Amino acid sequence: MKSFYAFLSCIVFYSCITEKKISAICIEKYPAKDSIVVEVKIDTLYEYIKGDSTIVEVPIHDSVYIKDTSFYKTKTLKVTKTIQKLVYRENTAKIEVLSKELDNANKKVKELNEKYKMLSLENKEFKKIRLYIIVALVIMSVLFVGSVVRRMTKL
Repeated sequence: MKSFYAFLSCIVFYSCITEKKISAICIEKYPAKDSIVVEVKIDTLYEYIKGDSTIVEVPIHDSVYIKDTSFYKTKTLKVTKTIQKLVYRENTAKIEVLSKELDNANKKVKELNEKYKMLSLENKEFKKIRLYIIVALVIMSVLFVGSVVRRMTKL
């Protein structure tokens, strides 16, 4: 029984070592890239103070419109400056996998475009042949009707 536990602990220890080795290889091959973006925001708080008001008479057609115009003064109460640092961590391994998938998708799109071009050319040829067959059938039917009418008139 002790040998079984010893064997089991060796397997667990070995798996931890290989996991560490694999993670070290991944870190070497796909290092994480950090980007720091700094945003500066300035916010100002104003207080509007009602000042003088004047009455203005505005003539509209045959009546007079009285308009009360007020002027406001502004007073700066508080200016707040906030600096925000954003750290973007880039997962280079995921980016590499996604770029490979994108390349594969672009190859498939190119193949489908080539197949579409070939099929459209075949479709154009088929339409041309179909038009020739229809014209030939129309000519044959006109000749047949003409021969039937000719035989009917001879009788």
